[in-house]
Amino acid sequence: MAASVIFILAITPLENCLLAS
Repeated sequence: MAASVIFILAITPLENCLLAS
């Protein structure tokens, strides 16, 4: 459960960068 939360927190900024570019 904690792993999925960490995964989401790690992926979200990456998606924001991809969407912004």
